[in-house]
Amino acid sequence: MCGIAGILDADHADPGAAIAMANRIRHRGPDGSGEWSCAAISLSHRRLSIIDLEGGRQPLANEDASVHVTYNGEIYNFRELRKTLLDCGHTFTTVSDTEVLVHAWEEWGRDCVEKLRGMFAFAIWDEKKQQLLLARDRAGIKPLYYYRSGSRFAFASELQAFSGWERTLDPEALDLYLHFQYIPAPYTIYKEIRKLPPAHTLLISPRSEPDIRRYWSLRFEPGNGLSESQWLDELDAVISESVRLHLVSDVPFGAFLSGGVDSSLVTSYMSEHLRDEHVRTYSIGFDDPDYDELPYARIVSDYLHTTHREEMVYPDAIAILPELVRHYGEPFADSSAIPTYYVSRLAAADVKMVLSGDGGDEAFAGYASYAFMAREHRPARGFARRARFLLGSAGRRAHLLPPLADPRRTWFSMVAGFDEAERAQLWRVKGSEAAAWQWFAAAAPSRGADLCSRFQAFDIAHYLPDDILTKVDVASMCHSLEVRVPLLDHVVLETAARIPIGLRLKCLGLDEHGMPHFETKYILKKLAERRVPKDVVWRTKKGFSVPIEKWTRGALGKLAEDWFGKGDARLFEYFEPAAVRNAMRNPRRVWMLIFLEAWFREMAA
Repeated sequence: MCGIAGILDADHADPGAAIAMANRIRHRGPDGSGEWSCAAISLSHRRLSIIDLEGGRQPLANEDASVHVTYNGEIYNFRELRKTLLDCGHTFTTVSDTEVLVHAWEEWGRDCVEKLRGMFAFAIWDEKKQQLLLARDRAGIKPLYYYRSGSRFAFASELQAFSGWERTLDPEALDLYLHFQYIPAPYTIYKEIRKLPPAHTLLISPRSEPDIRRYWSLRFEPGNGLSESQWLDELDAVISESVRLHLVSDVPFGAFLSGGVDSSLVTSYMSEHLRDEHVRTYSIGFDDPDYDELPYARIVSDYLHTTHREEMVYPDAIAILPELVRHYGEPFADSSAIPTYYVSRLAAADVKMVLSGDGGDEAFAGYASYAFMAREHRPARGFARRARFLLGSAGRRAHLLPPLADPRRTWFSMVAGFDEAERAQLWRVKGSEAAAWQWFAAAAPSRGADLCSRFQAFDIAHYLPDDILTKVDVASMCHSLEVRVPLLDHVVLETAARIPIGLRLKCLGLDEHGMPHFETKYILKKLAERRVPKDVVWRTKKGFSVPIEKWTRGALGKLAEDWFGKGDARLFEYFEPAAVRNAMRNPRRVWMLIFLEAWFREMAA
């Protein structure tokens, strides 16, 4: 894995500035660096060597040095693409996946991204065409930020690469953070900097405006005619192939093992493909039994005969807060960044790359919120319910009854850190609280597919890349560790989207209140049942989280009192002090406000 940076400026693309950008993200690539520049552009690269340790240096050029690339990621089908490009007459000087990109651009232009299977963020400069192409993988596994001001266009793997540049806070992005606890693409906390969304390319020339296009969308179109057993067989083959492809490496590697379904399943396929080799697995635990999953990780490790390392951590969230703020570069309130930081540090002591089970919940309907939406907005069935539905519809058409709640409103409220009314009280400038709903209403699908699939599509397009994958990328790369996610291979995602909703979110009958009971992630659990102990598969889901409520009663709560009990908190410039103090009753909000205040203090330092 690597860090990339570059500047396009028809007036003067300062090579020193591009090198400085890359050096600020040296942790992404401590094994080496590279630079290349010409009149209009400067490209820089920091390398973490995983494949082709000798020949993979960047920026890398084609035969006549008219095309250069700087690239972060792994292309898992690069050998097949290399053969195709050789047959087309292209000449290669290395065996790296990086060189495939320059020749793919020459052969297929902007559409080259559609040929790639992997995780990537890259920039290609074509000197003859005077064009710069930026591209990001379909799921948004690898990040890519870009900056636009005057004649200068720049890009980088992390926000901190732009430290010291002219930047102004974006209030709309801040409102999005207050609602979602992360800032979704294309926003960043700064007006001048944007995230390139997943599955998008950006094409720009000197003195032109960026042309941004989506090249892939996940469509939930359930297939028919297959039995449950047949779907399990197809899913088994697809995930097995994905894990096999993700094992390509020239350095030692391992796996995160939380003891949950997804990481256990991925580890089981690793063990199968590596056969006589013992997979190295890594887990962390807490001294709070409600959050400690080490016993389940041990069960899976013993069952699969992995070489297992675990650590009981007593994390000091306050001590690592400045480092988290610096690496994330903008407000980010997902507290599971803390355990991800620690398990990444544990693994990085042994290996340079790990596989993880991220993406299983989004792809296979693993969250309780999907079941809640299915219950609350279930269609009418039976004569009595159908009659009530028809009478209600007639009453609403005659304006005698209020309209049905928009399911998007239900979802929007469920994921709120601060809802609209609370944000209205919080903001000093009234009306600022509208940004979050305006963005969400445009981003969340209002029709098509079933309700669960619609919100899965939203999560895969937004929550997954902007929260989950951002968390993993930053927490791992600050320890120079590459994380690969085979459940987010686009072939796996497309297969999951074809599985009928009744096998992803299966109704097992009615509970004692006459409400339907749903089993989340049913098809993936049935697959896991073939490969790991059932006690692990069917246990109550905990998630990779920390005892934040307990912590806010201790040191974090004291810190919040120190910061917000007085009138000199930095965020009081934007928020009403009384509303901030009132919000401190909620542990999750305490962490949101602490992270935000720490960000203000770090950025102003």
